[in-house]
Amino acid sequence: MKQGRSYFTVIVWILLAAIAAYFVYNVASSLYAPLMTATVTQYEAGAGYYASGFVVRAEEVVTSEYDTTVLACAEGAHVAANDVVATGYRSDDAKTRKTRMDELTGQIEQLQYAWSAASSVYDQAALDSSIADSLSHLSQYLARRDMNSVSDLTPELKGLVLRRTSDAADSASLQLRIDDLQAELATLESQAAGDTSDIRAGTAGTFSAAVDGYEYVLTPDRLMEMTVAQFQSVEPDETDANAIGRLITSATWYYACVVPANELSGVEEGDRATLTFARDYYQPVSMRVARLSGNEAGSPRQAEWSVVPIEMCPNSPVQTGPGPLAAHGDITGTFNTDQLTGSLSQILFSRGLVYAPCEINMSIRPGWFWHENEEPHSLERLYNTYLRSCGANACLNLNVPPTREGKFDERDVKRLKELGDLIRETTENRIPCTVERIGGTPTQPVYELKTEGPVEIGCVVLREDLTHGQRVEGFRILGIDEENKADYALFEGTCIGNKHICELEDPFAVQNPLTGHTNKKLSGVRVQITAARDEVFMREIYITKGKSVCEQK
Repeated sequence: MKQGRSYFTVIVWILLAAIAAYFVYNVASSLYAPLMTATVTQYEAGAGYYASGFVVRAEEVVTSEYDTTVLACAEGAHVAANDVVATGYRSDDAKTRKTRMDELTGQIEQLQYAWSAASSVYDQAALDSSIADSLSHLSQYLARRDMNSVSDLTPELKGLVLRRTSDAADSASLQLRIDDLQAELATLESQAAGDTSDIRAGTAGTFSAAVDGYEYVLTPDRLMEMTVAQFQSVEPDETDANAIGRLITSATWYYACVVPANELSGVEEGDRATLTFARDYYQPVSMRVARLSGNEAGSPRQAEWSVVPIEMCPNSPVQTGPGPLAAHGDITGTFNTDQLTGSLSQILFSRGLVYAPCEINMSIRPGWFWHENEEPHSLERLYNTYLRSCGANACLNLNVPPTREGKFDERDVKRLKELGDLIRETTENRIPCTVERIGGTPTQPVYELKTEGPVEIGCVVLREDLTHGQRVEGFRILGIDEENKADYALFEGTCIGNKHICELEDPFAVQNPLTGHTNKKLSGVRVQITAARDEVFMREIYITKGKSVCEQK
């Protein structure tokens, strides 16, 4: 027993020593192991959005009435007012003469250099040295892209080469050749009298031969007044077939594009934004946000619904149960700026509905704060914003900033009074008429409004009875002529809701674009509801005089 116990003790001590050696080795290795280093790179990431748009600047189109026009300006050349930008040729023969005259001028210059060299005392070695020096200088100019020096040196080099291949006896023949060419040139110059006409710049600017048709369609002034819908539907003007180029007359450039509202959270007018273009110019460009359109510019959706899914307005109280397809779809990723807000495609999948009429925000001035050098928006723009907001089942929040003294600017007060007078004149000055439902179905009723005689109708105002909910999804208005024919298509819309002001004739337009004629007098209108979610209940339908009492302001 004693011997077995001693063997066991030895084994235990051996194991303890091995464990201790293992730990000592690992500790020593960690203390003396070489340090591993790695390069750490710091990157800065920023949020961005990819959008297609337009570069907008003040431009003036340059035109030519001639069939053949030769530009006298390079792309990107700076020209002063009245500078020649192109030459117009009255005929093809005139262009041919001009081409031949340019050729003769070049040949004469070359021969004159050769004659000058032939008249001097040169040996072949000297000529070879001069040619070599000229070639060296030419190579240097080309490497530096110094084309002006290349142009100056080329005739001299041609003359030296021509002299190298000739001898002194050729001096007389060179002079005879020069005389012949000069005589031909003089003859052509006498024939060319009246062949051409200079086309001059009407103003100073940077010349470009590229004309895209947007020069007068997208201007900085028009851009500041455009709605999002107008910007998206803009088309180039292709009517000027005589355009040969354009002059960029301002150093201030704008970039206009459409960006979702959720991508512009926290962005205000006056902020700086960095733009990187996908082609042509790859350097980041720092620009100032000159204007934010969208709701803050008075732009509504095509259809404004007062009742919308809770997903669009999560802070509003839910007033209904979930839609019939709520368990089969998720619309939480949508925004209340979407065009489909309130549509059946959204309601069916919603978790409940809320009453949240649209609010359209806009300032009476270009910015939200008062500045002495700013003027209020035009009466036309404010009036059109009223029609697109209060007249399209929405609310208008019109910002009127106070001055530094805490008062309203007299200019703003005057413009507000003009706006109020115009609204009353166009949308509230009712024309006496009878209103009768003449047929249709509960969801597609037809109403007829008849006047005592032919009148000029400015607006048709429609109002649903919202105690039954907002139901109308589509409608159209037809004009009734003196023969009681309803064949004039005057207006087509979507939602009605609390109020929809249908302007049949723009008081600022010369001609009604919907009817193609001006001042058409009607004996009434017919309102057809083309689509509705349930039986339609109208609160009020009436017509107003509109333009007949509205002066051009």
